[in-house]
Amino acid sequence: MSSAQMISSEETNTLTKEEIKKNQEDFMRADGKMDRYIIEGMLADPDALIAELGRKGIKQAMVLQRAADCGISESILRQMKRVAADLAGDKATKSRLSTGVRARQCLSCDRVFLSTGPGNRLCSRCRGGDAGLAQL
Repeated sequence: MSSAQMISSEETNTLTKEEIKKNQEDFMRADGKMDRYIIEGMLADPDALIAELGRKGIKQAMVLQRAADCGISESILRQMKRVAADLAGDKATKSRLSTGVRARQCLSCDRVFLSTGPGNRLCSRCRGGDAGLAQL
């Protein structure tokens, strides 16, 4: 069963140790669909995503690590919550949410990652530690 099928399968109240182990192995397998699912779920409602995957036997730490591998950090989640709160309120100065923030494929390695806009097409692994700065 692929990790995308695992997510869409019906929930059960009790899982065997073998089912939990299989779900965890499927979750950790490299899969662009799962990466996209994690990114979209973390941006929409991280608590609901973690709870849903928890029912499948996936530990919260595993979800957060996978999200971090896709480029989602705590600061991005805080920023998204702040923007959502601004948009919901009637404040005079509302923050603008970049319409380009979404899951994209890296042009170098084809991994799915959280892109901050159309100019951000390389994942953090391919960009390297210098984040695009010129080498001295």
